[in-house]
Amino acid sequence: MLLHFFSNGSVTTGGWEGHYEIVEDVYPASCNDTLIMDSTYGIFSDGSDSSAFPNYSPGLDCYWHIKTPGHNAYKLLFKKLATEQNNDVVSIYSGNSSSSLLIGYYSGFNLPDTININSNEVFIRFNTNNNIQHDGWEIEYFAHNTQIAGCKDTVFLADTTGVITDGSGNLNYLNDLDCYWLLDPPGKKPINFSFSSFRTESNYDYLYAYDGTDTSADLIGTFHGSSIPTGVYSANSGHLFLHFKSDNVIQTEGWELNYTTGDSIPKTVFCKGWVSLTDTNGTLSDGSGPQKYNNNMDCFWQIEPPGAKQVTLSFVALETEKDYDKIDIYDGKTTSSNLLATIDGYTIPSPIVSNTGVMLVNFTSD
Repeated sequence: MLLHFFSNGSVTTGGWEGHYEIVEDVYPASCNDTLIMDSTYGIFSDGSDSSAFPNYSPGLDCYWHIKTPGHNAYKLLFKKLATEQNNDVVSIYSGNSSSSLLIGYYSGFNLPDTININSNEVFIRFNTNNNIQHDGWEIEYFAHNTQIAGCKDTVFLADTTGVITDGSGNLNYLNDLDCYWLLDPPGKKPINFSFSSFRTESNYDYLYAYDGTDTSADLIGTFHGSSIPTGVYSANSGHLFLHFKSDNVIQTEGWELNYTTGDSIPKTVFCKGWVSLTDTNGTLSDGSGPQKYNNNMDCFWQIEPPGAKQVTLSFVALETEKDYDKIDIYDGKTTSSNLLATIDGYTIPSPIVSNTGVMLVNFTSD
């Protein structure tokens, strides 16, 4: 506000007096709590006003939950993205909460490709710090249906070698599955199997393996969660019975195993790519089991349990080529985060504790 007082050169009077006060800037309403969206199409954003207040607010922690009845797939398209890189982050999950399967973290200024999610629900979280704010983001979404084959009833297999999966292919498995496989190859030789991929809802969606023809046989193992089971498992009776059961809450990519009979053992599956771990406790390894790990490995584990304040990593075994094959541990989501420790050699270190609720582990071999 600008005031200008002027007088001429003739008559003067008692003058005037005024009082002023300031009103501090108020950020726009922006996002708040959780917004539920149940239409087949929509556009949503961080909530900032492009005119009076073009930037989003500091200290945000907001959620969007897309749940469209009768649809099992979504397409998300960023129309705009401008946030502080690695600090003000849009997190997208396949499911109904931030403990569901993580699709990806998005920040910075580069628009990502179209995001396709095969799930009944999608959950989005946006959290910002108190440092730098930008124009924010806007997402357009479309709900649709994708046909999933899935498993069903009981499948009988007599081949001496093969691959078994939950049946979902490149999609997430279905709700309320109750499927069985009976392997009965000729010759009654031991059946050896190992996993090439594995991800189910931890503590709810289980794969059971039995050394026999039904669930009354000896239990070989109960498998669930986001870590690929390591090593080779055997059904020495010559029969292998599998039972996969899912609930109606969260669906993920499922699993795949390879089997063979006799003395031939499937190749051990080593770690590869990026694995997101959201359970409050768990186990991770290079995947070599009793064998030696491979050359030129480059594996990542991002540990981010919902609501965690710190993450503690304790080693129970360690044997790598010192100074060449190493485990780098970061206090955050990326390799640009603060490096907590570099582990190699044969000496088991003390537990490593993050200063945040996220820890990134990277194993590389030469």
